[in-house]
Amino acid sequence: MAVSTTTALIASAVVAAGSAYTQYKQGQKAADAQKEASRISSNQAQIEQAAQRRQQIREERIRRAQILQASEAAGTAGSSGETGSLGAMGSIVAGNIASSHAADRTTQRLNQLGNRAASAQQRAATAGAVGGLAGTVFSSLGGTAQLIDNFSGPKGPSAEDQVNRFVGTSGLF
Repeated sequence: MAVSTTTALIASAVVAAGSAYTQYKQGQKAADAQKEASRISSNQAQIEQAAQRRQQIREERIRRAQILQASEAAGTAGSSGETGSLGAMGSIVAGNIASSHAADRTTQRLNQLGNRAASAQQRAATAGAVGGLAGTVFSSLGGTAQLIDNFSGPKGPSAEDQVNRFVGTSGLF
């Protein structure tokens, strides 16, 4: 009976170890896929933001040309009105581009944090699998009750045995 119990214990530990390893590898694949998805999403956001910046600059150039043409036609070329309009338009475009760059940096940082979170989740899953394996082995070896029995030392005679021995040797009965 002891051989079959030992065999079952070993088989259980092997299955638990195999399961923990499989869980670890699948977790790695999931984390890698999540990182790749974040990278692709970040690249797509950068492409879209660059296109928006180019569109804003294109529109600003068209408006600038319209203002210059209208000023020339009205005979007010070089006036403070023309200069103020062009300056304001340049400031607005510059502000929009700066906001676009800030959004791009924020997206990149969020992706980095998402990747760190995926790595941390993978490490946590691995630790959980190792802990589960250790718990399985501990339980298979008898758990807490076996541990207490191992450390309690040799057991002496019970109180009833001690009384019986005393009475038997004292000659009272």
